[in-house]
Amino acid sequence: MIHVGWNGRLSAAMGRCTAELFSEYTIEFSPKLYALATEEKILNNMRHEIAHAYAHRLTGRMGHDNAWRHMMVVFGELPQTKYTICEKNFGDNASEVMRAALKRRRKRVRVHCSCGSKTLTCGPVQAKRLKAGTARYRCSACRQIIPTTVKLEEI
Repeated sequence: MIHVGWNGRLSAAMGRCTAELFSEYTIEFSPKLYALATEEKILNNMRHEIAHAYAHRLTGRMGHDNAWRHMMVVFGELPQTKYTICEKNFGDNASEVMRAALKRRRKRVRVHCSCGSKTLTCGPVQAKRLKAGTARYRCSACRQIIPTTVKLEEI
């Protein structure tokens, strides 16, 4: 059985197929990207996700392996794993999709230890915890705990 639905949290992928049991699958689609995609791209993506379910059913593996590629060919599609943000796939909305993709990128933060010999690069969650004092990080060079008053530099 295949359950199909929308997932508003999907912003990097148009769709996702997961196996619940060996015969139960959940396919979720991104409403944000579907609203901007062309009809051809939507149909291609639906076939892409259904091919994952069929390939998993045949081999027990989930991914873009030979079984998945074979299913894509059976569906009459090229076995491509990534969509490109261009006018062909998203029409006039290509620039809007590109802006959303750039927003989605994780911001990295650079933290300098007071010893001056080491720089820690962390993500926004770690930086927030460091500022709030809810997490402690040690410098790998001097083994001192990096103070919460340290200056954070966005990369």
